[in-house]
Amino acid sequence: MLRVTLIALTLIGALLAESARAETPTGSNADTRVVVSLQVKPEGAQQWLTGPWQVDPVPSGPAKGANAVLVFVDQHLVVDADGKPAGSGINRILALVVPGKHSGTGETASVVARLFSADPAYVPSPYKNAVPGQIRRERVVDGARQRRRCGGAGLRLHRRATGSQQEREQGVLGGGAHVLPHLPR
Repeated sequence: MLRVTLIALTLIGALLAESARAETPTGSNADTRVVVSLQVKPEGAQQWLTGPWQVDPVPSGPAKGANAVLVFVDQHLVVDADGKPAGSGINRILALVVPGKHSGTGETASVVARLFSADPAYVPSPYKNAVPGQIRRERVVDGARQRRRCGGAGLRLHRRATGSQQEREQGVLGGGAHVLPHLPR
């Protein structure tokens, strides 16, 4: 009898914990990402931060010195809270992220400065900073050549995103962006 009571209490506790969640699910997605760390002119990165936020380059690790990051996201499946496809169910996004530091609190964060979305239904996005863009992805896998060179399959990625005419003319990061030296060119 004690065993049945303990099992019942455990189940009730689990149900109550589930209903007391602080978050409300709004959806989920399965995606792949390619992250490119860049060193750009500080003023080019700073133009994307607002208020007390200042550019704070990555202090260590493989992206050391990066003050801008491009994140290419292929959302292979996007569903709403009910598990139904959201919009078209797929999307491609280019995110411009600037590592920042709040001058008042010292808090550091990866600030999502701009999103370019291939799916217009995603605009303005949860971040309220997305604009429509044409994002194209090409992927070439050349297993035979790569097996000879490094014993594995090879992968080459190329992506492009376009935003407003003004952003294309001025350059999203003000020109002068360089891929960090540890990344293949």
